[in-house]
Amino acid sequence: MGEEQFNAPVEPEFVTFNTPFGKFGIFTCFDVLFHDPAVSLVTKFQVDTILFPTAWMDVLPHLAAIEFHSAWAMGMGVNFLAANIHNPLRRMTGSGIYAPDSPRAFHYDRKTDEGKLLLAQLESQPRHSAVNWTAYASSVDAPATGNQEFQSVAFFDEFTFVELKGIAGNYTVCQNDLCCHLSYRMTEKRSDEVYALGAFDGLHTVEGQYHLQICTLLKCKTTSLHTCGSSVDTASTTFEMFSLSGTFGTQYVFPEVLLSEVKLAPGEFQEVLDCSEYGNGSCPENERSLGVRVAMYSFMTGAIFITVFGNLAMIVSISYFKQLHTPTNFLILSMAVTDFLLGFTIMPYSMVRSVENCWYFGLTFCKIHYSFDLMLSITSIFHLCSVAVDRFYAICHPLHYCSKMTIPVVKRLLLVCWSLPGAFAFGVVFSEAYADGIEGYDILVACSSSCPVMFNKLWGTTLFVAGFFTPSSMMVGLYGKIFAVSKKHARAIDNLPENQNSQMRKDKKAAKTLGIVMGVFLLCWFPCFFTILLDPFLSFSTPAVLFDALTCTCGPQKGTLDPLKLELQMVVRSMWVLGTKLRSSGRAVTVLDL
Repeated sequence: MGEEQFNAPVEPEFVTFNTPFGKFGIFTCFDVLFHDPAVSLVTKFQVDTILFPTAWMDVLPHLAAIEFHSAWAMGMGVNFLAANIHNPLRRMTGSGIYAPDSPRAFHYDRKTDEGKLLLAQLESQPRHSAVNWTAYASSVDAPATGNQEFQSVAFFDEFTFVELKGIAGNYTVCQNDLCCHLSYRMTEKRSDEVYALGAFDGLHTVEGQYHLQICTLLKCKTTSLHTCGSSVDTASTTFEMFSLSGTFGTQYVFPEVLLSEVKLAPGEFQEVLDCSEYGNGSCPENERSLGVRVAMYSFMTGAIFITVFGNLAMIVSISYFKQLHTPTNFLILSMAVTDFLLGFTIMPYSMVRSVENCWYFGLTFCKIHYSFDLMLSITSIFHLCSVAVDRFYAICHPLHYCSKMTIPVVKRLLLVCWSLPGAFAFGVVFSEAYADGIEGYDILVACSSSCPVMFNKLWGTTLFVAGFFTPSSMMVGLYGKIFAVSKKHARAIDNLPENQNSQMRKDKKAAKTLGIVMGVFLLCWFPCFFTILLDPFLSFSTPAVLFDALTCTCGPQKGTLDPLKLELQMVVRSMWVLGTKLRSSGRAVTVLDL
């Protein structure tokens, strides 16, 4: 790099070290302009943070320290901690703490000799997906030619420029294999300032040799075009918006924005994502015919109607009739409220998404919708498990039922049934912990026209075990025990010859009904939770239509089929009464009003 006073290794050295808060790499000065060691530390050695001690001399318009170092952090998707010598007389200033999404802290001072200690909070392992700049720029429609191009020099490199002549417009300029596209809008077109779009694609030969491709929107030093590319550190024109892209021949592109008086613009601009793989954020054309969509809407509307009004009838009945105010029925009442909310607030939006194959309601409402969906689904399963516990005590330990299943106990059960799923669902979804480590998820969210929520291996397994497998295992075990005890009691009591055939039919019917109800429960919920569990282990290769069908219809199936749960309660209740009813033996048994 023309700095012979410094020794340099024959081969690039790759220096890394691990910490509890991520993997670090280190290099210095103009190493940052080369593939080795700088790029390789990120791509090959997978570092999370770069430590960059440097004696960096500012070169405007493209190589000011805070400008390029923040751009490198964004382009490579890592944290970049740059500690520069502060020597304004030598144009050496500009240190910063930069994250992939935005600068977190920086110091730039050409006027005083005072340094500054910088502090900032960073993610130890930042997530960032590469942008396919060439794919995006190639999709941009270039405006018709006719703009007069001119040549001018920036940092010893000859650029091809076009002048921006209007308050808004679209321009394209090309040099060799690079074409740069610009769309912009100013608040006003000042007569005392000239702006130009420039492109450079060639070998830089001053202070070292390296190939550069640059697209730039810059202010010329004066109104004379030959000054475009000269060092300028102040400007007065305000751009309401601009979009700049280029057909770069590499994936390593460093986007930078430098404002007047050499200031960064934290959070004021972002990379435009390549959404070509996800339909550019627009809804795909619906391949279903009008007749098919009408049929789907009709069927799903019927399911919503049954879910809402069926559960509403249960709510009104149990609330109105005082004789139904029992611990068991309070559990059923709460479960009916859960399914009513599911049908009233969740199913209509899911219906539109399933039929139209598109989510029209925005990302924020997507998270709210999914959080409520997940919460209500797990809440309903917890209610079913609580009812199983209630029936277990009523049938297997009837003499202890009144002391075990009291109203205060039921209230505590309901608190658990609602609070734990709510905390889990909203905590995991809004923190986006479920997406940690999923490559490309941020692009999917930004570009997809669906409502994408994908669970990683950790949270998918947690959801399956805590939300389905554990309560389901408890229910199967409890109802198996209930049936065995009821069958034993019934046979002990009804052992007279005239009752044998009748009792066998009752046992068979009870076993069949229990099997159907548990089978329907598992049929509704197992595909949903198993798909969420399995998909991350298959690298999310489940077809979108199949995934949507398996995960989005679980709640509607469950809510609509709730009459089967009432059937379960009636069967279990009749089994309990059968096992404890009075016979001619004259034994007195307290029968609870269920």
